[in-house]
Amino acid sequence: MWPRDSQRLHQGSTLRQLQVMVIPRFSILWLMGLTLVCAFLSLILSFAVRGEQWAIGVMAALGSVVALVALYIVAFFVAWLLAQIEQALRSAGPQPVSPFQAGSTPTASPFAPVAPPVAIDVGDSTPPPMTG
Repeated sequence: MWPRDSQRLHQGSTLRQLQVMVIPRFSILWLMGLTLVCAFLSLILSFAVRGEQWAIGVMAALGSVVALVALYIVAFFVAWLLAQIEQALRSAGPQPVSPFQAGSTPTASPFAPVAPPVAIDVGDSTPPPMTG
């Protein structure tokens, strides 16, 4: 069924067909697998509540992983928020101008020559005599 839907989607779909595809499709197999994983986690948690050392360790490890993932998510959103604030502040100020764009003054470039180059007379190309 999915290949026919994707073929129809690629063969010139309308907006109505695209809106129907926005809703995620969950298969019964995927939902059964999720239920199985949750059942095993509940079983391990029940052993941890009874005081089994191995179950306490497993749940502590899983809890640590969940806490780290949550901290990573929070750190990402804090960094994203700071980037959005910085971008808003930069767009409010004067816009920078590239010194290399056409029409800019030559003295605006940090690489513009201050004075014309001067030819240096090196004489002969032998090194100086060694003194010692």
